Amino acid sequence: MNAGKAVLAALAATIMPLQISTTAAQRLPQQCFEIPTIPADVAKLWSLAGTAIPSKNGLILSPGVSNRAGMLWSLNPVQTSNFEVKITISIKSLSSVPNKRDGFAIWYVYENATRAQETVMTDHGHNREAIADGSWATELVSEGFGLVGYRERFDGLGVVFQLGEQPTAGALSNDGLKSVDLDRDLSAENSVELGLSSQQELTIRLRIEPSSALIDIVGHGSVPIKTKLRRGGYIGLTAFHRKLLKEHQSLRPSIVSVLNIETVNHDPNFVEEDVALRKEIVALRKRLASQSSLLAALRQEVDALRSRATVK
Repeated sequence: MNAGKAVLAALAATIMPLQISTTAAQRLPQQCFEIPTIPADVAKLWSLAGTAIPSKNGLILSPGVSNRAGMLWSLNPVQTSNFEVKITISIKSLSSVPNKRDGFAIWYVYENATRAQETVMTDHGHNREAIADGSWATELVSEGFGLVGYRERFDGLGVVFQLGEQPTAGALSNDGLKSVDLDRDLSAENSVELGLSSQQELTIRLRIEPSSALIDIVGHGSVPIKTKLRRGGYIGLTAFHRKLLKEHQSLRPSIVSVLNIETVNHDPNFVEEDVALRKEIVALRKRLASQSSLLAALRQEVDALRSRATVK
């Protein structure tokens, strides 16, 4: 019996160290992306849909073609409400005439967007015939994903980049109940003007805290937002360009590429389980449960023997 208890104690002791304590400003690798990219590695941490294609120079979110949508979503939620995301974007304008609908968005939302958009993108967004006739866009909108490729009724934080005649970046928070309209809900107070050249890199910093967020477009300005934010959200980028009429074919959207996503924790009390070690924890717990069952059976046998000895 003592030997059995020793086994249980040893197994329990091995489980505890498998949680790794992190310090403030520690990198969160499950929400990071950098070039050069290896497609197999990207697919382990990120979901890519539509025109989102990894390359040696970055991830192409929008290839500069109308009648397309691109989505990049983290597969793992951020397990802290005190963190920072730094994103580097390359923008190359292809049109001499500004396109009002040109743009993209950055998100921190609580819905697993990969799962939410999987059906509509599989059935329509990746369907040749639907792309050719433009019906895929109608389906995307009918499913509620008409806001730059994601939900008008999003739950979380959105930063929308409009690359038209006067390029701006605007920040919005929502609770999933209100349907957001950019013309109505984006104002000068929650936007910054972007003096962009025809080809330029942008660095965006999203500083997330439990009661506020600061969106800093480095070199252009920042937007503070007072809103409640919590852990468990997914980071994403989307772009959505509908089919242009023949007379508007010159209004090509910009080529937008993601060069880098760096996410760091700022909570000194944050504890994150290592993904690989998490599997070991599960296996050890199963062994612990097995050992517990064995000890319980042995205890019953001992009690039965004692009862027989007492009777004799």
